Amino acid sequence: MYAKLRVKLKALAAEARIIRGEEHRARKGWRRLAKKQIGANAMVALHAEFDSLHRHRTYDVRTESRATLLAYAFLRKRPYELTETAGARKAPIDRVANIALRFSEERALSKVMADVRLWMGRLPEVEAAAAAAEAAS
Repeated sequence: MYAKLRVKLKALAAEARIIRGEEHRARKGWRRLAKKQIGANAMVALHAEFDSLHRHRTYDVRTESRATLLAYAFLRKRPYELTETAGARKAPIDRVANIALRFSEERALSKVMADVRLWMGRLPEVEAAAAAAEAAS
């Protein structure tokens, strides 16, 4: 039923593995150039390439993968508490709702957004009270 969503999860996992391999390759070239003590410009370029790949993997791919996994769990009606630990960072609710909307039969974003918030136990009133308590302390 959610085969396309599973394929997306697997593709994101494969993308992270491929990027990690390319990071290793860039780091290896960087070390080789450092040993030869030549090509400062080449070393800067390789470092920039590594940094760009690393940032893409750790921010973009990881965030998208997490949102996709949460949307998959939501659509399968798996409890949120079993999907993520309590200490996890704030989930990207908008992205989770958009992915869930794309792969579900529901066509109203506002309904899916409300359902995702309810599933996560993050109702607007609760979030407002938590933000006010955090600001007060």
